[in-house]
Amino acid sequence: MITSFSNPKIKAIRKLDQKKERQATGLFFVEGLRGVAEALHTGAPLDSLVIAPELLVSEFGQSLLTQPAVRDLEKIVVSKEVFKKIAHTDGPQGIGAIIHQRWQGFSAVQIGETDLWVALDQIADPGNLGTIMRTADAIGAQGIILLGPSADPHDPTAVKASMGSIFSL
Repeated sequence: MITSFSNPKIKAIRKLDQKKERQATGLFFVEGLRGVAEALHTGAPLDSLVIAPELLVSEFGQSLLTQPAVRDLEKIVVSKEVFKKIAHTDGPQGIGAIIHQRWQGFSAVQIGETDLWVALDQIADPGNLGTIMRTADAIGAQGIILLGPSADPHDPTAVKASMGSIFSL
């Protein structure tokens, strides 16, 4: 169990709060039961799980650890104090995941005649982007097209606001 804030793995997770680090590694961090469950449900490319056993007390949370998709994943077990340090919420649930980003260039997108896509031109606020992702997912959109310099959809604020929809779009 990792109990030190200066552990290299913890430092690497905390660095994922920075856009520069997310771009360099192609990774991002999601926390909470809903986010991790959505990542597992949609087959997101998980790198590893971060678990704080003292905080992960729900039956549903425990069931996530028994999913076949997590069997071979690295599990980074941390103390509740360390998890609270890397968490982006006030009441962390003791589970998070490091996930590989999935990007597609516009030329790779196949848009059908009846498909619904949401195009956003230079959206600046990551919270608004996450909310739009959640709304687009709720109405059945196939994806979001970001035009021009836009907020990073893997920013912790955008990921949190998307409530797991980032994995469906």
